[in-house]
Amino acid sequence: MSRSTPATAGPTDTTHRPRTSVRAPTRLPKGNTAVRVITWNANRTHRWDLLWADPLVAGLAWDVICLQEVGNPDVAHWTHAQGPVWSQDRAARDTDESFVQRRYTYQPAHYPAALHITHTEWGNRQKNHLTIITQTRPSWATELGGAMSDRPVLGIKVRLALPTGPADVLLGCVHLVANRTKSPRELGVLVPYLDRMCREANAQGWLLVGDFNCSPTEMVQSAGSTVGVWYPPFPTQDSVGEPIDYVVVEPHLYQAVMAMPGISGNWEQGTAASDHRLVRYTQPNGPALQVL
Repeated sequence: MSRSTPATAGPTDTTHRPRTSVRAPTRLPKGNTAVRVITWNANRTHRWDLLWADPLVAGLAWDVICLQEVGNPDVAHWTHAQGPVWSQDRAARDTDESFVQRRYTYQPAHYPAALHITHTEWGNRQKNHLTIITQTRPSWATELGGAMSDRPVLGIKVRLALPTGPADVLLGCVHLVANRTKSPRELGVLVPYLDRMCREANAQGWLLVGDFNCSPTEMVQSAGSTVGVWYPPFPTQDSVGEPIDYVVVEPHLYQAVMAMPGISGNWEQGTAASDHRLVRYTQPNGPALQVL
């Protein structure tokens, strides 16, 4: 599959349906898309130029970009908006398990408006740089996983316009531990904490986007919790023959979305690449997603 142009997966979403039932919505607003998300593990190298040049990113047909192992913020080009000023001195930035959040704005060349970048660092946690990029500024962003996993989870709050009414949802950028046996169990440990975070944030569910370091089948079979999964029908990393970058969804939210008549899913591969491929997931005929 060529990396020079985006490659489009088939129009049918490949999913696992959890054993959870909710009443199906009775109607669907047409012409919208839901969960237009991009995910990419940049593998700890300064690859911002590859990100901005990718047609899937530059076309702005996305709501949220979730990045893992992004490395340092591009302070030479970004405008600092909130949080401590970045220091190249690692010792000056180290924290004990707590996270440091920095917000920036940046308008890449030929983009019509500035983007909002939430860059988060955990000084003493594995794979400690997670970043969420949005086209409107998130009013709420925090750690969603607490100390419940080896690696942290950066989350924002979004609203899905379901036919039954708006649903506020937590959306997390995640990078689970690189162990195909341990990573599903790590998600299973996270689920009760994510559910608790939903109650505290008055949210009606959660979805996680990112690098899960195991196949969707392994995730579903070994997580120890019932979850829904949206995943591409092609590999997303050089050394693994199955996708490991995808979306995991709280089961009630999953069923509420997938019960909609006419909904489908589409995965596309972008041009940006490390040892992982940048991928975008969209849901034609689904509810719109709004960053809160």
